[in-house]
Amino acid sequence: MPSTNNQIKALLLKVDNVVVCKVIEIDAEPGEPDCKIINPYEFKDGELVPWPEVSGQSEVMIRSDDILTVVDPKQEVIDKYLELTA
Repeated sequence: MPSTNNQIKALLLKVDNVVVCKVIEIDAEPGEPDCKIINPYEFKDGELVPWPEVSGQSEVMIRSDDILTVVDPKQEVIDKYLELTA
């Protein structure tokens, strides 16, 4: 079974948010949401805050067009994320 660490990504969204989450690509029609993000946390002022703050949802659908870039977060960010989502 593959490690879950390689599914955890930090996303810089067009709205200037950095979100740490698990990402699953979904087949979808053009223009429709094609990424499921699981347990999203916004990286804000060095802390991980549940995202979006207005919702208790643990899964959010977004369009890949709304992602500016995808990077691998630092190990300490992954460790904190795993602690929060355990």
